[in-house]
Order: sequence, then structure tokens, then C-alpha cells
Amino acid sequence: MSADVWNDVRWDAPAILDPACTDDAVRHLVTYFADLYGHTGPGYTGAMFTEFGGGGDHPEVAHAFTAEDIVAVSTLSVDIDPLHALQLTGAVTSEGAEARSAIERGEARLQDATSVPIDAVEIGRLLAQLPTDLDLADATDEDLAVTDLLWAEVRRKNLGRTRASKLLARKRPRLCPVIDSVVVAQLGHGVGRTDFFVSLRTVLQDATLGLPAHLAALRESAVDAAMDAARSGSPDQLTRSDLVPGLHAAERIGRLSDLRVLDIVLWMEGQTR
Repeated sequence: MSADVWNDVRWDAPAILDPACTDDAVRHLVTYFADLYGHTGPGYTGAMFTEFGGGGDHPEVAHAFTAEDIVAVSTLSVDIDPLHALQLTGAVTSEGAEARSAIERGEARLQDATSVPIDAVEIGRLLAQLPTDLDLADATDEDLAVTDLLWAEVRRKNLGRTRASKLLARKRPRLCPVIDSVVVAQLGHGVGRTDFFVSLRTVLQDATLGLPAHLAALRESAVDAAMDAARSGSPDQLTRSDLVPGLHAAERIGRLSDLRVLDIVLWMEGQTR
């Protein structure tokens, strides 16, 4: 694996992304989409994150947070405060001038939503500037500037980096990565850094590393493995003995964005070490 780009962004090169570890990465994906015994539900509720309610980026809701987005985020083991949820979905509104000035000063993320409310109208305006089919690898500096504004609009006290990233990843799964403690640890993303999006874009754009092609290959291999596992009923492709092959795993894996493939593989690797 090319080390140069990882050094450039001051990240660790995760071993699980090395082509030599492809089989392990594929097993992580197939396991993540496995079912509980009796097929009573997913072994990992996050398997439904991007698809719940038809997805956060389908045309009817692509430019607004909905109640289904709030539920979807909860599948990734975080809850959204009720006031934040009401403001995000536009169920309650208020004058945005105070929030605007706080955001412009870079202070909104430090403020409580009671004093600096989240503006659902502004969120919609910003989301409309970010196409749902825009990949982070293809994002311009201007696109990331809009994403920064969207982040500032969502981020509040008690709605921190992890929750904010999951909300944005729900609306733009091809552009916005999930940023949680496990992924950060896997990448060695230092405390206090605010350049995750830019750093990941740099890694994705590195031709020598070829990460997008590798993620696509992992997705394709995992689809095949999930289909084989579902047909045979064999748990050999799973890393957990308490789960069974998912009945719909292949279709769900096949619809994953590159960023979601990356997130799942890194998260599963972090959970098993």
C-alpha cells in the first residue's frame, strides 16, 4: 500500500485496506449485513442506516431533514436531542439572524440550540447546492466550503462531531463520511483536527493508492460472498457465530457508497481488535 499519501495527510494507513487483507474486509461487510437468528432483524442495526425510509438522499427529501433521518441516525447508536430534532426537521422555527451571526463568527458549534437555534431553511438551501450524486473524491474546494457551512449549521453544543457527521452522511452518503471514535482511531486522526473531509478527499484522489477502485472491488466481492452465504446458509463468511447470513445482504451491500464501505470496514476492524 502506498504510504506517501497517508503521510501527507498525517494519517495511519489502515492494514485492513491493504489488498492482502481483502478477504478479511469482505467478511467484515458480509457480517455487518448478517441477520439475527430467525431473521428477526439485522445483527447490526446500522445495516439500515442509508436505506431506512428509502434513504435520506432520495429526491422527495434530499434537501431537508425528516423524522426518518433522525430514526436512521439512531441505528448508528446515537440519539438526537428532541430540541435538535425539532429544529433540524423544521417542526419549530425561529428568527435566524442570531444563528447567522454566530455561525459567521465560528461560534455556533459552541452554543446551545436554545440560544442559537438550528435553521432548517438554511440547511435546505445548503443541501440544494450539493448534488446527491457528488462523490467526495470529485468534490471541489467550493463544494467543501458549502459542506463546511452545512456542518456549522448543524453543529451545536451536545450535537457534536459524531452526531453531526452521521446526520450529514445520511443526507449525502457519497460526499459526507461518518466520523466517530473508532474510525478516527483507525486512521490516527489527531485530537482537535478539523480537516477530516479534506484529508479523506486527498486520500481518495491519490492515483497511486487507488482507494476508490479498491472500495468498489470490496463491494463487488462482498455482494458475491453474501449471495453465496445466503444460498448455502453457511456462516463461514461471517466473523460472528451468533449471526446468520442476511437474506437481503447482497442487495444492501451493492447499494453502498464508497464512503459507507470504507466506514463499515474500518469500524468493524476497530471493533474486532
